[in-house]
Amino acid sequence: MSDEQTTAIIEQAYENFKNGNVPDLLALFAADATWVYPDIAGVAFSGNRTGRELIGEFFASLNDAAESLKFDPQVFTATGAKVIAQGSYTFRTRDGDREYTCDFAHFFEVANGEIRAFQEYTDTAAVLQAYQKAAVV
Repeated sequence: MSDEQTTAIIEQAYENFKNGNVPDLLALFAADATWVYPDIAGVAFSGNRTGRELIGEFFASLNDAAESLKFDPQVFTATGAKVIAQGSYTFRTRDGDREYTCDFAHFFEVANGEIRAFQEYTDTAAVLQAYQKAAVV
């Protein structure tokens, strides 16, 4: 696949996410795809997953925990089967009405028209702070 074709798959994945179309988003992933998100204590959607079903659980858990206010992938860099997307997002927690904004770098691997692997780098301290419960004194 060309760099443009692999980038188009990732751009479609982001559009599906932004439109809330999780079934079509998941259809872009290989059945045994890997999903790597930093493990953050107390954040239900954090951690690694393997397989389309468990990746779907990530999106369900994220939706239960947060509302997406802004999701803006800005720069795509493709080299063969690998695509890096850089951008930023803002979420609001559902349980505490706290907002957090983070820059991100997403690394994808695409093969045979499917996303085979995903890894996110983000500001884990900002995410953790948003989901920490206020200390009772």
